[in-house]
Amino acid sequence: MVCFEATGGHEWRLWASLEAAGIKARQLPSAQVKAFGRSRGTLAKTVRKLLDRGLAAPAYSPREPRPRLLEPYEGYLADKIGNCPDLSGRRLFRQI
Repeated sequence: MVCFEATGGHEWRLWASLEAAGIKARQLPSAQVKAFGRSRGTLAKTVRKLLDRGLAAPAYSPREPRPRLLEPYEGYLADKIGNCPDLSGRRLFRQI
């Protein structure tokens, strides 16, 4: 499957060509394409520049998960929520 973003009407020819070749194609919102690039640690233009130069597109792997800000407080928050399930997130945040 090939996914691409809208390019001012030019995507329709690409879509038709891919479908005619038997390749599934989907148009995605630009924000979703950019978010995918950020999740892989690159920009879409980076891959395009490499391909234009005749180099192979890089193979990316998922990023290592970053530590979450609330991780040190998870035990405390679980206890508080267990004892007082009506506490709001805002109030819990003020307590930590």
